[in-house]
Amino acid sequence: MTCNKCKAPCQEGRSERFKKIYAATWKVAERRGEGIMFCIMAGLLAISLGLWGLSAWWWSVVELLRGVLPLALIFFGVLALAAGVMEINKGRKHKNDEISAAEDE
Repeated sequence: MTCNKCKAPCQEGRSERFKKIYAATWKVAERRGEGIMFCIMAGLLAISLGLWGLSAWWWSVVELLRGVLPLALIFFGVLALAAGVMEINKGRKHKNDEISAAEDE
């Protein structure tokens, strides 16, 4: 859509499209209003039960963390090592390409 005055793309047309999209989105949100409230209430209930469980079984949580932490360290260590090795290989390949390009000239 172009402006009649300056023949440039019309900003007013864009804002009208956004208003239509926003209005359609708002209508959907209004229809889902009850579902949104249910999700909020369920989320608050889950958070409160989770906090209660965390405080009631604190030592079980600590034991879980003591078991998961070494596994996470090993996993992320292997991931970092692989990323470093790939970066070194990429640098070597780049140097080899430069050397072969210099030899061709």
